[in-house]
Amino acid sequence: MKNICLSVLILLGVNLVYSQPQRWRTIGNIGKTDPVEVLSDKNGNLYACGSYFNDSLFRVMGMVSKWDGNKWREIGSFNKPVRTFVLDKNNNLYVAGEFGYVAKWNGTEWTQPGFNHNGAIDAMCVDSKNNIYVAGSFSKGSEMYVAMYDGADWYDLGRRFSYFLNALSTDPDNNLYVGGSNQVSKYDGTTWSTLPNWNGNGNINALCNGKDGNLYAGGSFTDSMGNTYLAKWDGNEWSAMTNGEKMKSNSGFSRINCLAIDKHNDIYAAGKFEKSGTNIVMKWSNNEWAEVVNDRTYGTSYFGTIESICIDTNDVLSLVWPGVSREVWQLKPEVKIPTSNPVKLEHMKYKIYPNPASTLLYIDIEKPGYFTAKLSAITGQSITTTSNGVIDVSGLANGVYILAIYDSNNQFISTNKVAIIN
Repeated sequence: MKNICLSVLILLGVNLVYSQPQRWRTIGNIGKTDPVEVLSDKNGNLYACGSYFNDSLFRVMGMVSKWDGNKWREIGSFNKPVRTFVLDKNNNLYVAGEFGYVAKWNGTEWTQPGFNHNGAIDAMCVDSKNNIYVAGSFSKGSEMYVAMYDGADWYDLGRRFSYFLNALSTDPDNNLYVGGSNQVSKYDGTTWSTLPNWNGNGNINALCNGKDGNLYAGGSFTDSMGNTYLAKWDGNEWSAMTNGEKMKSNSGFSRINCLAIDKHNDIYAAGKFEKSGTNIVMKWSNNEWAEVVNDRTYGTSYFGTIESICIDTNDVLSLVWPGVSREVWQLKPEVKIPTSNPVKLEHMKYKIYPNPASTLLYIDIEKPGYFTAKLSAITGQSITTTSNGVIDVSGLANGVYILAIYDSNNQFISTNKVAIIN
């Protein structure tokens, strides 16, 4: 990965708004792995977990992979499918599923911190004290429960549930929230309670705590008109976030499978709801729903369901489709830059990676929207130009190419040599 620092002065005085176009981009097929969850760590590394298909397309193993900037690299395999994982505050990765224990990856090696169980673990989360919580279909007798790991020992948190537990979340005060069938429960470290007046009529698949102090819940429940909606708990009562566009499926059965919240407290929801026959991601911002980006011809046209989304520290959205696609897709945040006042950019940083490249070449810039990248042969022949930060080089011959960077006024900034190896 190449880091380049330069000083650039850009003065813009036209009363316009410049917007860098958003595009979904694939960051690679994960081979025979059927991904079910994706997450990013505090350093921007991306991980995916799921099941491994044999040649007869049966799920026979669990797999965890890490994106190295150029391809997916397997970092762990298990004898049964992986269903979920979580990162603790020290960037340790905890993995669970159907294989009967919880595994831990510290970046170098795998260990087993215990908790042998029956059934499956479907949900995990971590609190600010670095306690790990797990829930799912594992049980004592015929009843499900929640377990906690404090770094040394596992604890049964006491309450019993008559249904599978699909979702976990913690708030800044380390209260734990548990979702399953038609109910959200709260554990304050000592006592369990049920959040009152829940009016949902289906499973709760996803929970997340917002920066505004509210708890958000998504699932297969619907309103009186049959529309899927996101529910909000403000500490006193539930309300339905249904303004704007409704989440519908052409198959007649829609649901929210996953939620993510960015640093602006905008909420992203995905699962099974469509427009024009294709799955979409919805965003709640300014008290209304809107499709994240109308770019369904580029990667988002797939008949299955979106099982997992995550947002990294730079508000880059990543998602996975299990099944035929087996791909992870990313969307960088939209950048709208008002140009009515002069803007001075100093020591602007950008990255060109991977180098060498074989499939996709990325240009990440500290101030998106201010650049154009032009790729040329070593002879000077122009090949392609991009302003969205990604170039498909899979069809190019092996060799060295020249990548030129220009600012938004088409003023030259820098040239860089890029090697292509296919």
